[in-house]
This record gives sequence, C-alpha cells and structure tokens, in this order.
Amino acid sequence: MKNSLSITIITIILCLFFAQLKAQSPSGEKKEAAIEQNKNETKFKVITLTQEEFKKKVFDYTDTAAEYKGKKPAIVDFYAEWCGPCKKLAPIMEELAKEYGNKIVIYKINTDENKELSRTLSITSIPTIYFFPVKSDPRKAIGFLTKDKLIEIINTILLPKNSK
Repeated sequence: MKNSLSITIITIILCLFFAQLKAQSPSGEKKEAAIEQNKNETKFKVITLTQEEFKKKVFDYTDTAAEYKGKKPAIVDFYAEWCGPCKKLAPIMEELAKEYGNKIVIYKINTDENKELSRTLSITSIPTIYFFPVKSDPRKAIGFLTKDKLIEIINTILLPKNSK
C-alpha cells in the first residue's frame, strides 16, 4: 500500500512537471515562426568585403569601363575600426540589412586593410558611403548619415517607386 502511494505521488509530480514544461515551450507554429525569423536575421547582414571581392561583386575598379556587377542595388560603407562615426553607423547598417532583406545588399570595406581600393575611389574621409543602383551611376556620401537619411536615399536612389 505504501509502495503504490509512492508511485501515485511520483506519477502526479511527473505529470505536473511535463505539463509545466509543455506550457513553457512554444507551440509548433510559434516555434517554426521563431526559427524562420532567426534564419532571416542571420541571412540579411552587412557583408565584409576585401578589394578582390569588391572587384568580383561590385565592380572592377581597375577597369575604367567597368559597370556595377550586382543584380540588386547595393550600399558600400567604407570604414575603419578606429573611426567613431563609423562605429555609430555600423549598427544602423545592420538594421537596414535586416529591414530591407533581399531588396538591397549592404557591404562594408575596411579602408586600412584595403588601401589600393580606398585610394582608387578617393576615399579621403570616413565613413564614405557609396550607393550603387542597378542601372545608373553610383552616388557617394561622405560622413555619418542618420538612419532616416539612409532610408530616404535607399527609397529615392536605390529603390525608387517608379522603377519596376
């Protein structure tokens, strides 16, 4: 009798424990949505390039007749690790990469590590940001830009409403 009472108590405790555990874990749909959101957050990030990768993905700066190679509009942020405004701009660029997802690509290039590219593109102040629309000439901005200003530029230069 004492043995069956112990088994009953243990069974009740285990049932309560598993019920609480199930209540704390997300449902199947919520769990799948959380996994999908996590994939998207890691998928759309600012991509660090070297000057060789820049030649392949953006344009070959050694060729005077070169055109933009990307299939999506791009932003290229030229920065340095020691630059205060660059550090302030970095999280904004990460936010924009997530918000605009697969509509644009955002790259960053360390000017100290890619001096030839920086010199060729006349990067004399940082941050310097290049905007590469798919079918028109790139634009250049020098200095820190707010998130609102970057969104305005993205929406007018990179993703204008009247483009298809």
